[in-house]
Amino acid sequence: MRFVPGGPAIPDELLESRDSGKVVFFCGAGISRPSGLPTFVELAQQIIDHLGVPQDASSRALMSRILQDPEFAPPLDQIFQRLRQDYGAANIDEAVRELLAVSDGPCPDEHSIVLRLSRGASQQPQVVTTNFDLL
Repeated sequence: MRFVPGGPAIPDELLESRDSGKVVFFCGAGISRPSGLPTFVELAQQIIDHLGVPQDASSRALMSRILQDPEFAPPLDQIFQRLRQDYGAANIDEAVRELLAVSDGPCPDEHSIVLRLSRGASQQPQVVTTNFDLL
């Protein structure tokens, strides 16, 4: 079955598993890209720039490793942990809120599709996300 013209064909077995509550949709930052929001890597870089983190700071060194060799880079959450240690959790949270601010409006198509597809027979969405945004 196709839910979007030109979209992928969803196997009936997967839809049946979804209906019985055996499927959870996992959505990362890519789901919000069409709305103009950054990826997790881009958000980390924007936070570093927004805070004016010094060039010799350990968080910049971690970011550099991630950008230079993503396959063997440290997890991105280490950058945010380091930034929280250096600048305080409240300052990091505020910077994230500012950078991820979106105007109020209808739910973006990508989010609406995920919500619709993730609803099983109980009509409860089954979605897990790592997103910081409120879309």
